[in-house]
Amino acid sequence: MTGTTTPGRFVRRMVEPAELATLAVLTALWCALWGEASIANVASGLAVALVAGRTMGPRRARSIRLGPLARFHLLVAADLVVSTVVIVREILTWRDDTDEIVISVQLPAEAADHLLMVTAGLTVTPGTAVVEVDRERAVVHLHLLHASRADSAVAHARRLATLAAAAFPMRDGRAEAARATGTDGAEGGRTWS
Repeated sequence: MTGTTTPGRFVRRMVEPAELATLAVLTALWCALWGEASIANVASGLAVALVAGRTMGPRRARSIRLGPLARFHLLVAADLVVSTVVIVREILTWRDDTDEIVISVQLPAEAADHLLMVTAGLTVTPGTAVVEVDRERAVVHLHLLHASRADSAVAHARRLATLAAAAFPMRDGRAEAARATGTDGAEGGRTWS
């Protein structure tokens, strides 16, 4: 039969390997936000990841690079452990040592296509909350419990953005053009709000 499509071919055309990896990453981050991988959390995480993935634009990653993806996961996991210890210490001390601040972090231009993944990684970290995202300018506004951690939070956000962009390079070459012209979006340091 000519012109017919088997179900396997249809599914392969609809969902690319990069999309499956993105769905898995976002679902895992969703479960981490809720603290457990229950059936309800996995199902709702998949739903959120599907909606977010379909509404973030038509551009697709051209490949998956497992090294940067693994480093992204390790960085989020390590930061989660360290930050949890800091928050537990904060809770168990008698005096309030918090010095809250909201900062704006300018991310590299290639991170604009990966802000969902970056903000999910940042939000999982206790003591850090994403307040607002400006996708057009690749800027993330973060609330921190400790102003003294602002420099490390900026570096951490940029590292997550760089790893996310390296793990899922985009097809259109915008990141390469930005690097070639020297407009990678990282100039200027941080902006205080």
